[in-house]
Amino acid sequence: MSSALNISIATFSGRGRLYSSDRKVRLGDVDSTGRLRIDSLLRYAQDFSTDDTDDSQAANSTGWVVRSVQIMATKPAQLGEILSMKTACTGLGKRWAERRIEIRGDMGANYDLAVLWICLDLETRRPTPLSRDFVEAYSEASQGRAVSARRVLEELEGSTQQTDWPLRRSDFDVYGHINNAAYGAVIEELAHEVLDHPCEIVVEYLSGLSEGSSLVIKSRVDDVSAQITYLAPDSIAAMAQLNKI
Repeated sequence: MSSALNISIATFSGRGRLYSSDRKVRLGDVDSTGRLRIDSLLRYAQDFSTDDTDDSQAANSTGWVVRSVQIMATKPAQLGEILSMKTACTGLGKRWAERRIEIRGDMGANYDLAVLWICLDLETRRPTPLSRDFVEAYSEASQGRAVSARRVLEELEGSTQQTDWPLRRSDFDVYGHINNAAYGAVIEELAHEVLDHPCEIVVEYLSGLSEGSSLVIKSRVDDVSAQITYLAPDSIAAMAQLNKI
């Protein structure tokens, strides 16, 4: 149905700041088979990234929103598994930064993620240049690698399934928008058979969706891949694609 995404995740440079932590996969994080759900993985990445910036005290004067997540899920984590997580900056732009997250489990779980974060002015909620403190704390690890914030996923064309998707109060965060991880629940529901295998995943966050809005899911799913578009009333809120590898 769709070609490989050809995800390329930068390796750690071995220089500068590297943050690490462990996490146990809990009952509320897995599906009925014991596999770590994709929405849980996205939440792990979000929380772990926040822990790093809080610890560095170099990015607390600005806000951050996720622009995209690229994932190589070589082996899914399982209930009770202890995950060793590492993260470092692997690229910079004028108003955004990329971090790599490496996750390895004591039962063999293996994930590599590249997460692109957009820096926001806390008052205007508009993209703003990276602060001097942030660059000083994270640029050495990136070793001068430049990254782009351009879109990589294409809109669905041709025959697709379209579904009105109910939104829950628990999907929204304190800013009144759907939380990043909540988009993963749609992927989990529609493409769990792909997620049960080694796969590559890209999620792009576009206009977002505010509380009180409606959501329509446009999708094309088969045994080896899935393409999902999250449609807000007047825009594309997000897009996702995953393929078996």
